Amino acid sequence: MLFVSPHIRRLIDLALDEDDLNFDATSAAFFVGEHVSAYMIAKEDLVVSGLDIARAVYERVDPRVEWSPQVEDGDRVAKGELLARIRGDAISVLRGERVALNFLQRMCGVATKTSAYVAALGNPGVRLADTRKTLPGWRELDKYSVRSGGGYNHRYALSGGVMVKDNHISAAGSVREAVLRVREVMPHTLRVEVEATTIAEVDDALDAGAEIIMLDNMGTPMMREAPASLAPMITASPIPPRPNTATVSPGWTLAVLWTAPMPVVTPHPSRQTFSSGASSWILASEISGTTVNSLNVLVPM
Repeated sequence: MLFVSPHIRRLIDLALDEDDLNFDATSAAFFVGEHVSAYMIAKEDLVVSGLDIARAVYERVDPRVEWSPQVEDGDRVAKGELLARIRGDAISVLRGERVALNFLQRMCGVATKTSAYVAALGNPGVRLADTRKTLPGWRELDKYSVRSGGGYNHRYALSGGVMVKDNHISAAGSVREAVLRVREVMPHTLRVEVEATTIAEVDDALDAGAEIIMLDNMGTPMMREAPASLAPMITASPIPPRPNTATVSPGWTLAVLWTAPMPVVTPHPSRQTFSSGASSWILASEISGTTVNSLNVLVPM
């Protein structure tokens, strides 16, 4: 269930404001004083996400509108299945329609795409996670949709963890010095993740005591070497949740995931970015939100 936070409510208000819902000249010419029942129907197979925000849209447009979901977020539905029933003043139903659908379409798109990657991995021991590369303002919704699709969330914001990148390493002069420097200022509740681009940097990160190591944009041959260095970290860890993590960050497509052996996957340029984290080999991915499915509201007269 999605908690509709104050930030999400502001996002809803922004969406309603830009749609200028208080001046729907077209609907006002036909439906004054009429009440209707509307049906939100999947126009293709999808994974549901965002029903609570659609409800919140209608609550904002007209609290008298009755919203009755027929499925739950995370459910897989087939083309033609009923997602929700809406009943109320015709003009109110139509005013909220486009905004509610815009939220639902993107969120279902992210959930559906996430689910496709989870299915392609085909391993419950492998976790697919996201990044911070979300649509500005939509982070709560994008990350919620990843969870709806069976994925997991990486850090929510910069404050959610320490990630030592190449620019930090360059500024410090070495991986070890970068890790030592950041430990002097970081809260003790956070863990340190290091992006390593070479096996030497993997070894340096291990020696520096990094809890998470990302194999950042490594080619397949180099990734094949990494387990030898990472094995002590992984095998020494107790049952999940493990204190140490190995992550991988090449660019992959579904076609590659369906055909490549695990845990080494042939890198392929794409908009999808993967990191991976570790109870065995845990893959994490950025899921770029797309409207891969569509919904509609039918208003019987």
